[in-house]
Amino acid sequence: MALGPNNTLYVASFLDDRVVKFSIPDGEFLGVVADKSHGLKGPEDVAFLEDGTLLICSHYTDVVLRFNSSTGEQLGVFARVDKPVGLTVGSDGNVYVTSYVSNSILRFDGQTGNFIDVYAAGGGLEGPSSVSFADLRTLYAASYESDRVVLYNSTSGLTYTLPGKRNEHPGDGSFRNVTLDR
Repeated sequence: MALGPNNTLYVASFLDDRVVKFSIPDGEFLGVVADKSHGLKGPEDVAFLEDGTLLICSHYTDVVLRFNSSTGEQLGVFARVDKPVGLTVGSDGNVYVTSYVSNSILRFDGQTGNFIDVYAAGGGLEGPSSVSFADLRTLYAASYESDRVVLYNSTSGLTYTLPGKRNEHPGDGSFRNVTLDR
């Protein structure tokens, strides 16, 4: 789910194959934004680019779709990802998408959707689901298969796995050493 323009909340409904929106703060249902007719199958997460473009992870079609959030017009495929689950837009304007199959977080150019690199992998990241930046250099990723949250720090290059139910993975992940400018 993500907060959108004009005090709206966008929610991906995986089982219903649709994304819906609500007004904030009263919670009024404002309608369906996208559904199966737009090529959605198993929408997992949504995010907004700086210009207001809506991005939707469509898990079972292996794509991140792009929509005009003002008009609802579908703008095509933003990126192709093996089983995308979560995504976030970094302060650098790039888009970070979890690939459940490759156990990695992929980075895409926020303007073109072109693949940049594998931003983070390893360190206990197994079946990554949601992803979020805590600050300019610290990325948290939920790891579904290992019941953990994995922290990647671009300043130190270290990974840290928050405790979960499986064995520890101390510092064995990889992470791009980059500086995100705002």
